[in-house]
Amino acid sequence: MEDSGGTGAESAAPSPAGAAKSKLDTLSKDDLIKFAKKQMAAMQKMKSRCAGGYKYSYLQDVQEEDEEPARGSGIAKMLELSGLSQGDSSHGDGEETEASKLRAALEDLQAQNTMLHDELTLLSNVKSELEAELERAKEEFQTEREELEFKIDELQMTRESAPSEPVVTLDPDQQEVQGESKEPAVNTEEQQKLRDQCETLTRERDSALAECQHMRDILQSVEIELGEKTKDFVLQYQAMREQGTNTVRELQDKIEQLSQERDGLLVKVKDVTEEKNTLMENTKEQKLKSEDEQTSELKQSVEELTRQNEEILNQIQMNEHMIQDLKEMVNTLTKERDKIQSLLQMREEEMQKLNDERAKEFERLLEEKEKEALLLREEKEKELKGLKKEMEDEVQDLKEEREKIEESLKEEVGRRQETVSALELTIKELSTEKADLHQKLEEKENKEKDEKMNKIKAVAVKAKKELDIILILLQYETLSSEKEDLQAGMETMRSTVRQLETQNQELQRQSANLDKDLLAERAMKEQKIKDLSSAMKEVEELTAQLRKQQQQSQQTAQELEQLRKEAQQNSLLDMEMADYERLVKELNSKLSEKDERAEELKTQINTLTQKEDTLKQEIEALKSQLDQGEEKTSKMKQLLVKTKKDLADAKKQESSLMVLQASLKGELEANQQQLETSKIDVCELTAERHRLQEQLRSVLEQQQRTSSSLQQRINSLQQERDTAKAELVATTGEFESYKVRVHNVLKQQKSKTTAQSEGDSGKLEREQLSSQVEQLRSKLAETQQSLQSSAAELQQLQTEHDTLLERHNKILQETISKEAELRERLLSVQSENVALRSDLSQTQVDLSSQVEAQRQTYREQLRKLQDDHRATVETLQGQLTRVEEQLFNLQSQNSAVSAQASRKPLGSDPQRRSTDQNQAGLGQVALSDLQSMAREEGEGMETTETESPSPALLPSLEQLLTSPDPKQEPFVWTVEPTKEELSQKLTTATRSMEHMNSLLHETEATNAVLMEQITLLKSEVRRLERNQEREKSVANLEYLKNVLLQFIFLRSGSERQALLPVIHTMLQLSPEEKSKLAAIAQGEEEGAGSRGSGWTSYLHSWSGIR
Repeated sequence: MEDSGGTGAESAAPSPAGAAKSKLDTLSKDDLIKFAKKQMAAMQKMKSRCAGGYKYSYLQDVQEEDEEPARGSGIAKMLELSGLSQGDSSHGDGEETEASKLRAALEDLQAQNTMLHDELTLLSNVKSELEAELERAKEEFQTEREELEFKIDELQMTRESAPSEPVVTLDPDQQEVQGESKEPAVNTEEQQKLRDQCETLTRERDSALAECQHMRDILQSVEIELGEKTKDFVLQYQAMREQGTNTVRELQDKIEQLSQERDGLLVKVKDVTEEKNTLMENTKEQKLKSEDEQTSELKQSVEELTRQNEEILNQIQMNEHMIQDLKEMVNTLTKERDKIQSLLQMREEEMQKLNDERAKEFERLLEEKEKEALLLREEKEKELKGLKKEMEDEVQDLKEEREKIEESLKEEVGRRQETVSALELTIKELSTEKADLHQKLEEKENKEKDEKMNKIKAVAVKAKKELDIILILLQYETLSSEKEDLQAGMETMRSTVRQLETQNQELQRQSANLDKDLLAERAMKEQKIKDLSSAMKEVEELTAQLRKQQQQSQQTAQELEQLRKEAQQNSLLDMEMADYERLVKELNSKLSEKDERAEELKTQINTLTQKEDTLKQEIEALKSQLDQGEEKTSKMKQLLVKTKKDLADAKKQESSLMVLQASLKGELEANQQQLETSKIDVCELTAERHRLQEQLRSVLEQQQRTSSSLQQRINSLQQERDTAKAELVATTGEFESYKVRVHNVLKQQKSKTTAQSEGDSGKLEREQLSSQVEQLRSKLAETQQSLQSSAAELQQLQTEHDTLLERHNKILQETISKEAELRERLLSVQSENVALRSDLSQTQVDLSSQVEAQRQTYREQLRKLQDDHRATVETLQGQLTRVEEQLFNLQSQNSAVSAQASRKPLGSDPQRRSTDQNQAGLGQVALSDLQSMAREEGEGMETTETESPSPALLPSLEQLLTSPDPKQEPFVWTVEPTKEELSQKLTTATRSMEHMNSLLHETEATNAVLMEQITLLKSEVRRLERNQEREKSVANLEYLKNVLLQFIFLRSGSERQALLPVIHTMLQLSPEEKSKLAAIAQGEEEGAGSRGSGWTSYLHSWSGIR
C-alpha cells in the first residue's frame, strides 16, 4: 500500500505537466476548456492515490472536501464559459463577451491557486494535530506497557509465593485440629487452580507484549505513510502551480487572438449594416407600391359601404315605426296599471275594515276574559277568607283550651310542670305549622292566578297570530294577481321587442361579415404574439433553471465546507466519514448531471433566440397589415354606431320593465318570508302550550301531594288533641282522688301520728312510680307519632311511585305513537316529493315545447311581414318614378309660357339626373331637387311626433319567449280562503314545523358527532404538524442514527444526559417522553474518572449539546 501510493504520486505529478507543455501550442479556443477539465480530473486522481492507510483515512476526506467546493465552482464556471462560447459563436457581436469570460476563468484559476495555498496551510495544521495525537498515543502505549509490566511482575510474585503459601496455611490447621484426619485432596486441588491461574496470566502477558509490538509497528508505519503523503502533496502542489502558470500564459495568448478576431468582426458588421440600409430602401419602395394598390381597394370598399349605408337607413326608418307602436303599447299598459292600482286600493280599504272589526271582536273577548278572571279572583279571595276564619276559630279554641290547662296546672304546680312545658312545645309547633299553611295557601292562590292569566294571554297571542296569518295570505293572493297582470303586459311588450331583435340580427349579420376579416387578422397577430411570449417564457424558465442549478451548486459547496469544518473539529468515527464520502460522491454525480443539463439548456436558448428573431419579423409584417385592416373597420364601425344607439334605447326600456318585475319578485319573497316567520311563531306557541300544560300537570300533582300531606298532619294533630284531652280528664280524676286521699290522710294523722313515717315513704314510692308511668306514656305517644308519620310518608311515597309509573307509561306510549306518526309523515313527504319532481320535469318539457313552437310561429310571421314590406316599398318606388316622369313632361310643355316656367325645365335636368343616380344606387342627391325636397317632407312627416322615450326598459328576448301568452291566459281574481282551508294550512304548517324540529334534533346529534370528529381531527393535525417538524429536524438520518446508538451503548450518566437536548430537538418529544428519557439517562454513574473527558468533548460544534 505504501509503495504503490508513493509511486503513483511521483508518476502522476510530472505527467500532467509534461502533457500541458506539449499540448499548449496546438490548442484551439474550444479545446482549451477540455484541456482544463482533463487537468482537473488528473488532480482528482492524484489526490485519490495520495490517500492511503486504514487507520487515518479521514485525511483523504478532508482533502477532497477542501478541494471539491473550489473544484465544483471552477468546473461549473468553465462549463458556463464553454456553453456561453458555443451560444455566442453563432452571433458576430459575442467575441467581446468571450474575452471577458476568459478573464473570469483566469480569475477563477487564481482563486484556485489561493485555495491550494489555504489547503497547504490546513494540511500543515492537520499534520501538527496528527503528530500531537501520535505523541498522545505513544504516551498511552507507554502507560499501558508499564501497567502490563507491573502486572507481569505481580504474576511472577504470585507464582513464586504460590507453593509456600499452602504450607503456611497448614500450620494453624494442624495446631487447631490435632486429633482429626488431614485433607490432602483439598490442598492439591487448590494448587492446581493456582497453577492454572499462573498459566493464564502468562498467556495474557505474552498476548499483551505481542499487542504492544504490533501497535509500535503500526505507529511506525503510520509515521512513514504520513511523511510520504506530505512529500506527495508538496510535489502535487508544485505541479499544480506550474500548470496554473502555463494556463495563465495560454489564456493571455487566447485573449490577444480574440481581440484580433473582434476587429475583423467589426469590419464585417459595418458591411452588414450597409447591406441592411440598401434592403430597407428596397422594402420602402415595395411598401409604397402596396399602399397604392390598397388605396384603390379602399375606394371600392367605400363605394360598397355607401350602398350598404342606404339600406341601413331604410331599415332604421322601419325601426322608428316599430318604436312608435311600442310607445302606444306602453301607454295602454300604464292605463291598465293605474286601473289595477285603484282596484288594489279598494281591496286594501276593505281589508282594513275587516281588520278593524276583528280587532274589536278580539278586544271584546279580552274584556270578557278579564271579567271572568276577576270573578275567579273574588271566588278565591272568599275561599281564602273562609279558610282564614276557620283557622282563627281553631286557634281561638286552642287558646281557650290552653288557658284552661294553664289554670289547672297552676293548681298542680308541683307535679305538672313537665306536662305544661310539653304542651307549650306542641302549641309552638302548631303555631309554626299554621304559619306555614298560611304561606302555602297564599302561594298556591298566587300560582293559580298567574297560570290563569298566562292562559288568557296565550289565547290572546294565538288569536292575534291567526289574524296576522290571514292578512298575510290575503296580501299574498293580491300580489300574485298583480304579478299575473304584469306578466300579461310583459308578454305584449316581448312580442314587439322580438320584431326589433330580428331586424337587429340582420344588421349584426352584415357587421359580422365585416368583422370576420378583422378577427382573422387579429387571430393571426395574437397567435404570433402568443408564440413569441411562449418562446420568451421558455427562455426565462431555462434561465431560471440555470440560476437555480447554480444556487444549488453553491449550496452544495457551502454544505461541503461545513462538513469539512466539522470533520476538522470532530474526529469521531470512521462510520460517519464513510457516509460523508458517499454524500460527496452523490453530490459530484449530481453536479455533473446539472452541468450537462445546463449545456442542453444553452443550446435550446440559442435555438429559441433564432426563432424569436424570425417571429419579430413576421410580427412587423402583420402589424402593417393590421393597421390597414383597422382603417377599413373604423369606417364600418362609424356606420354601425347609429344603429346601436337605437338598439340601446330599446334595451333601456326592457331593463326598466325588468326592474319592475324584480321589485315585485322581492315583495313576493318578503311576503313568503313573513309567512314562514308566522308559521315558526305558531309552532313556538304550540310548543309553549305543551310546556305550560306539562307544568300545570306537575303543579297539580304537587298540590295534590301537599294537600294529602296536610290532611295527614291535621289528622295526627287531632289525634294528639284527643290524647291530650284524655290525659287532662285522667289528671283531673287523679287530682280529685288525691284530694280525697289527702283528707283521709289528715284524719288518720290526727289518730295515728306514729304511722306518719310509713305513709311518707309510701307516698314517695307512689310519686316515683307515677313519674315513671308518665315517662313511659310520653315515650309511647312519641313512638305512636313517629309510626303515624312514617306510615304517612310511606303512603305519600307509594302514591308518588304510582303517579311516576303512570307518567312513564304515558310518555312511552306517546313516544311510540309520535315515532309512528313521524314515519308515516316521512313516507308521505317522500312520495309527495317524488310526485312533485315528476310534475316539475313534465311541466319543464311542456314549457320548452311551447316556447319552441311560439318561436317558430313568430319567426314565420316576421318573415312574412318583411316580404310584404319589401313588396310595398318596390311598388311605391315604381309609382314615384312614374309621377316624376309625368312632372318632367308637364314642365317641358309649359317651358315657353313665362320666365318662371323657363327656370323649371332648367331644374328638371338635374332632377332627371338625380333620379337616374338614385336608381343606379350611387347615392349622390342634389340639394335643389324636387324629388329630394319631397322625400325630406316625407321623412319629416314620419318624425313629427317627438315624444321622449319612456324610462321603462323592454324585456329581453328570452323572457318574452318564456312568458305565457296574454290572450291565452285571461285575468282571474282569486277567491278568499275559508276558515277550514286556513285551519288545514295551519295543521300542515304545524306538521312541517314538527318535522323541522325532528330534523333539528337529528342535526344537533350529527353536530355533536362532528364536533367529536373535529377534536380528533385537530389532534391528528397537531400530530402531523409535529411529524413535519420532526421531518425537518431529522433530515440527517445518519447523524440521528449515530446519536441514538451512542445513547444506547453508553452507560447511564452525564454523557447520556448531554445527548438528551439533541434527541429532544430532533424527535420533538412530549414532556412525558422527555421525563421518561431523563429517568433512563439518570442511572448509576460509573467509571467517570477512568473514561476521562469522554467522546462528548468532540461534539462542541454541534447545536444543542452545549
